Amino acid sequence: MYPEHLPRQIIQTSDVFRYDQIASLNNDSTINIIDTRKNLLKHKKDGWELYQHTDDHWNELGAYYGYQEIMNKVSKDFPELKPIPLDMLDIKIEQRYGNMATMLNVEKEHPEPYVRLIEKYKTYGHDGVKKGYKTLPLISEYEYELQIENDNGKKLKCLIIRDSFTVLMIRFFQEQFAKLTIVHDQWMYRMREDLVLKEKPDIILNIALETRIKNIIDFPFTLNANQALEQSVNIQAANGKYWCTELNHNIDANKEKPFSWETFTFIQYENNECAFLAYNYFFLSSEVNGTGEVTASSEMVNSWEKFKIIKV
Repeated sequence: MYPEHLPRQIIQTSDVFRYDQIASLNNDSTINIIDTRKNLLKHKKDGWELYQHTDDHWNELGAYYGYQEIMNKVSKDFPELKPIPLDMLDIKIEQRYGNMATMLNVEKEHPEPYVRLIEKYKTYGHDGVKKGYKTLPLISEYEYELQIENDNGKKLKCLIIRDSFTVLMIRFFQEQFAKLTIVHDQWMYRMREDLVLKEKPDIILNIALETRIKNIIDFPFTLNANQALEQSVNIQAANGKYWCTELNHNIDANKEKPFSWETFTFIQYENNECAFLAYNYFFLSSEVNGTGEVTASSEMVNSWEKFKIIKV
């Protein structure tokens, strides 16, 4: 969004980005891609910043323009749905600090102006009853499932597969629909058949972050209703010690107790095949110079990253 602010030592090596590749799929009439970037760029020079300086997320105005573009596209199929006009919101500035400032423990040294939106209208969306969908390993129970109801909303049900960028848009979405189910799929952005069959939504929105978009090809895009969800697992070797992902990507059975670096995400596929995602976000692979040594070194799941489940 703001390449002009990048340091000069950052060199752009390609004119094509993952975002562009995904957005170009919209030329296929069977795929509905909503390019929110266009609307953000359109309003980038309106006099308000759309992203925070000390955070890797957009602010409330940036989130609004993302929401606005989504609803403009959805309204072509559902004319009763229109985005909330911006003039129904007051724009205010307050001092805040972002998550990167918190990570570096410099919040007090780096406060920044934060763009807030205040509703001028009465809100009707409220928390509904959670269904108790199983939580994925890296997502807290609170974050994983949100159920929102609105007796004043359009008589439509919407299922949203989200990540953290969706959070600031929820306040707008919840005023549109009678029922809103929001699930964090641990950045895998899958078409969850289990959720679709249970929720029976009229609309499904899969809201994905560009830096995580590769996960759409790393993981199966659909998760069948009878397919097991991912689990956190520890692997104990014959010597009684746990597998650990080392900084050099090697896997060593050298830890007495399992902690983060000894924990793997266990992913099941069909035909008793599985894969393991290490804490460094690389998949375990058995292809290292033909030795069969296992390392956490692959960004994608192919043949060498799949293992067979054998019941003994």
